Amino acid sequence: MSLDERLIELETKFVFQEDMINQLNQVIIQQQAQLEQLTQALIQLKTKLAAQDVDQPASMIDPAYERPPHY
Repeated sequence: MSLDERLIELETKFVFQEDMINQLNQVIIQQQAQLEQLTQALIQLKTKLAAQDVDQPASMIDPAYERPPHY
């Protein structure tokens, strides 16, 4: 294999690797955006749940305070 052929092969591999890195970077960017959205949704749900817990008596929140169905 001549030096020119090896150089062409290396350049070809480099271009493919560079393209793959760019594609993976885009996936990471999308996943980060999704993670941030999910984090915000979780915070909202926790806030909503905490507000409901304050509004309800303990018997409605904790199953230990519930009466069994046969009473």
